[in-house]
Amino acid sequence: MAVLLVMIGLGVVPAPRAHADVPYGQVVEIDYNYSFGTGASQAAQYSQLIDNLRQTVAHDYRNGVRAIGTVGNNLVRLRMTNPNGVQVSLWIDPRNLYVLGFSNAHGDWEFNDDTGLRSRLYTLGQLGGGVSGGRLPFGSNYNSLTNAAGRGRDAMPLSYTDFVASAENLASYQGSGSSRDVARSLSFMIQMTSEAARFNDVYGTLYAAMFAGRPQNHLPLREQYLENQWSAISQYAGQVSQDPSTAPLTIPNGTASGERFASFDDVRRVIAVLLLHIDPLEPIGGNWGKTEL
Repeated sequence: MAVLLVMIGLGVVPAPRAHADVPYGQVVEIDYNYSFGTGASQAAQYSQLIDNLRQTVAHDYRNGVRAIGTVGNNLVRLRMTNPNGVQVSLWIDPRNLYVLGFSNAHGDWEFNDDTGLRSRLYTLGQLGGGVSGGRLPFGSNYNSLTNAAGRGRDAMPLSYTDFVASAENLASYQGSGSSRDVARSLSFMIQMTSEAARFNDVYGTLYAAMFAGRPQNHLPLREQYLENQWSAISQYAGQVSQDPSTAPLTIPNGTASGERFASFDDVRRVIAVLLLHIDPLEPIGGNWGKTEL
């Protein structure tokens, strides 16, 4: 398994190291070659993948925590290739780490409530040549994904086998067949990439489930709550960095007392990448139906 990184505009320019904040009008490609069975080197390669993703979309902010960029008209392409050369690419928005859709040999696929991916691919010269492609029969927020998948994060199996099945399923999708399976595959990929890049504990859960022999039958409830409070925690991190006397933040975590953040160190233990700008698709209130990931 190998992870490679290149930056492209209208052409291909080698980039041996991750670049903080994707420049306007460019696409950063991260290549991830996977095998069908786990091996000794794959845990390190997954760690490198998440580190590359964090460094690509965000710049140094404070005490090892990074802050996401605000430049638009750009993309991150996470291209996954199996041992037979079959590929599927996830398209990630560098401004918020949202997965916007995916591409395979058959076309480019976007969510039905967020139809900007294919036009952005066209603008950036990345629209594929597949005969299919178009809108998926479900939206990008967790409520829509849960409905289409027939299960949520509270019932999502997490293991390396589930990763391989998800990648293979997305690579073979042609617009027909089971939308449930595609929604389940995308839900898994979102956890493995975007959410793992944002949150230290989500990364730890995925790492252990895929590579340390500790598969899970769901994402822990606390981590589900953390994911939906990314903006709120990030805004608190920015405020307490400017004013250490900022009042503590308490967020839901599935317990009566919630989870309390009283300093930047509390944030640092939880979050690897902050969203310091206000994004209309990432409401501070943590609306589970509006958060698009």
